[in-house]
Amino acid sequence: AQGKQTAKKLIEKVTPAGSTNLSGGIFQGFGVIKKMLQSQTDTTSAKLVSMLIFTDGLCNAGITNPDALTSSVEK
Repeated sequence: AQGKQTAKKLIEKVTPAGSTNLSGGIFQGFGVIKKMLQSQTDTTSAKLVSMLIFTDGLCNAGITNPDALTSSVEK
């Protein structure tokens, strides 16, 4: 419950500004998840891992071509 409230507060602070580097955000998120999974000491239990992406959908920085972004993410 506390995590949900924290997330809501953070989302409320998001404002549009500058450019949208969707690919950069995705790859940074992958890095955080990878680091988290590598640091797990309990390898017997599965962890649910997810990443939420908030965007205006207008990729105008980083990888901007939808097909190229999809291809990069699939790798």
